[in-house]
Amino acid sequence: MNKEMNKLLLHMVQYDLVSGLFISLVIGIISTFMNAGSYLAGISVATINFFVSGYVISKYLGQNKKQLFIIACYFLRMGFIIISIIPFVKNTNRIVFYVIGFITHYIIMLIVFGIKNRKGSV
Repeated sequence: MNKEMNKLLLHMVQYDLVSGLFISLVIGIISTFMNAGSYLAGISVATINFFVSGYVISKYLGQNKKQLFIIACYFLRMGFIIISIIPFVKNTNRIVFYVIGFITHYIIMLIVFGIKNRKGSV
């Protein structure tokens, strides 16, 4: 991988860890620590998914025969997401916190990198 992609992935993991721990601490204080754990699991799975996606695409995109590996990896990542939600299936409240954590990863990514990459007002 090139240095810019490594830097992007590392910054995203750092932002997710810091914000995920902070928000899950707030959820633990307001609600229960099981809900906070569900939220943290959701944001962690989304971060792992993002990291693996970035790594596979940057490594194998230019190679002709390896593009099939990108498609196979996509289905493996979806399987990982489905398997990781199985412990929360019996409790709807925990599934909601898991999904909120999963979505928060993408919201953080849009906000942080939108602010960080702003060139100024013209």
